[in-house]
Amino acid sequence: MKGNRAFTLIELLVVVLIIGILAAVALPQYQKAVLKARLSEMQTLVKSLADAQESYYLAHGEPATSFDDLDISFDSMTRATDIAASFGMADAYTKGDQFGLFINGWSDLSGAILFGSGYPYSGFIKWGHYPGTNIKPGKLYCAEFFSQTGLCEKFYNATLVETRGTEYYYEMP
Repeated sequence: MKGNRAFTLIELLVVVLIIGILAAVALPQYQKAVLKARLSEMQTLVKSLADAQESYYLAHGEPATSFDDLDISFDSMTRATDIAASFGMADAYTKGDQFGLFINGWSDLSGAILFGSGYPYSGFIKWGHYPGTNIKPGKLYCAEFFSQTGLCEKFYNATLVETRGTEYYYEMP
C-alpha cells in the first residue's frame, strides 16, 4: 500500500510564513526604488523647465507666466490650473497623483512637488533671478513645504540653508 504524498498543514503554514516575511522585506525596498525613480524624473523635469524659463527671461526680460510661453512641452502630463491657483503659482502640470510641475510667474522659479508618497509637498526648486538671502540663482535646491518631511536629508544628504515661513530649502551636495 502506497502512502499519501501530500503537504501537511504545518508545511503549508511555513511556506505562507516565509512568503509573508519576504513580502514584508521586499515591499518597502520596492516603494523606495519607485520613489527614487520619481524623484529622478522630477529633478530632470525641473532642470529642463528652469532652462526654458531662463531662455524666456533672457529674451523678454521677465519670467514666463504660462507654460505656453516656453519652448518646452510636457505631453505626458496634464494641465492643472486649479492646483496652480491653490499654491499661488501661475501655471502647473501634474503627472497623475504622483507630482506636480509649476512656474510662479512673479519670478523665474521652476519647481516640482510630490503628492503623497510619505513625503507630501516635498520636491525641487530652481530659482532664477529672485534669490533669497542664502539661495543662489540657477542652483537646484531640494525643498519641503508646510513641514520638514526629511526627504531632502534622507535621500540627498542636503543641508538646510534657508527657511521662509513654512518653506524649507536645502542645498544639495
